Amino acid sequence: MRKSLFFMLLSLTTAAWASAPEGLESWTRRSLDRLPTYHEDREVSGKAEQLDAIARAVADVSRDQPLPPQQWATLVLLVGHHESGFSMRIIRNECKKHECDRGRARGFGQVWRNSLNGQDWLDAPGNVAVQAKLTSDALERAYWNCKRSGVDPIAGTLSAFAGKRCGASWPGLQARLATYARLTRAGGKS
Repeated sequence: MRKSLFFMLLSLTTAAWASAPEGLESWTRRSLDRLPTYHEDREVSGKAEQLDAIARAVADVSRDQPLPPQQWATLVLLVGHHESGFSMRIIRNECKKHECDRGRARGFGQVWRNSLNGQDWLDAPGNVAVQAKLTSDALERAYWNCKRSGVDPIAGTLSAFAGKRCGASWPGLQARLATYARLTRAGGKS
């Protein structure tokens, strides 16, 4: 009886630690290190601190989502990687004329303003916590839009996030799915 109680408590403690914010945050930070650094940000001071802040913000928004926290964090990271490369300049909203969908998108996730995110969209420049929330909220709407479509939930979510049909095949989808697979395969458990 004591032995089984001990193992039950041990497994509960292990499960609680694995889902704790610190575990997810460190997993998210390691995942960011697996992604290439945006070419303008190489050798720039402050990049490591920015990545630390992104990891914290992504871990925070990945709790209480429709997928497990590590999967959700992976979605947010791959969107940031493919949309902006987590460019320090893009995060500050210092977009060149042709970037940021010609000024219509903000943040590392390149989210467009809509009736559901107006204040966050305005507050996004330079604020990675708000940018993580914008990206996560848009991904959550995309997930629920495609939940019952019968397609792979990750592919469907990414397609809807990109403004496509849930089952659409579009340029960039395979690269995003490959990034998702690489991060989940290499990352292990949080």
